[in-house]
Amino acid sequence: MYHAISNTKIFVFVYLILLVPTYLGLADSGVIGTGAIIYILSMTGIFAICRIRGEMIAKKWLVLIPLVGFVLDLMPAFSTISFTTYLYHLLALILGVACPITATLNSRYEVT
Repeated sequence: MYHAISNTKIFVFVYLILLVPTYLGLADSGVIGTGAIIYILSMTGIFAICRIRGEMIAKKWLVLIPLVGFVLDLMPAFSTISFTTYLYHLLALILGVACPITATLNSRYEVT
């Protein structure tokens, strides 16, 4: 999995696939249900791939960008303006793609 995230196309594909459930309005009911759980799991996946990709491109703060989008999405004043969260996700994608991979896969990410 870690080696797959080093491929730019796979990073973008996985990010977009995980992003789709976040914009289906699953967590809008205000009650913790199946939709909210799917939303939280999707965002957790986005945080995970951004953390891995951030370490590969020597920008460990990359995970903070979707985290800010997640927090803004939960705030009532910003959740009505969904464009702000789109911008944060777009910024995370652009930075994850545009920055070259500087770190090789060390023993921490190798699968034996």
